[in-house]
Amino acid sequence: RLLAEKNGTLALHTGTGIAISLEGKNIKEEPKALQIRVTETVKLSGEAVKKLSEETIAYRAFRVEADTLSGEESSFGMGIHLALGAENAGKTAKLYRMEGTTGEWILSGIFNITDSGQAMFAWCGNADYIAVVEK
Repeated sequence: RLLAEKNGTLALHTGTGIAISLEGKNIKEEPKALQIRVTETVKLSGEAVKKLSEETIAYRAFRVEADTLSGEESSFGMGIHLALGAENAGKTAKLYRMEGTTGEWILSGIFNITDSGQAMFAWCGNADYIAVVEK
């Protein structure tokens, strides 16, 4: 057991301003293998983003998937960390998740962006996500 039930955090950085974190204390049974995929291929029109919030001044769209080797979706919590720019410090970031069955964007979290431009949210399952920064 490298991480399960340990007082430690594993951070996985993509090199593109998105990181995923796993806290050992939240993992009761360590999976034999876990595959985490982060892609920034989600395409949205400016109009679609404005439907989420009229106050949007910036956004990041991406997809996060975490599966075991047997193809099951991960059952433990993960953090999504985003670099949204120091110029956005003190502003509000909102994370939306695409509901797979309805295709609607669901508000999943709100975070006040730190002085260094960072925001953190909880992973809510395999999905497309969009983080919007509001004025």
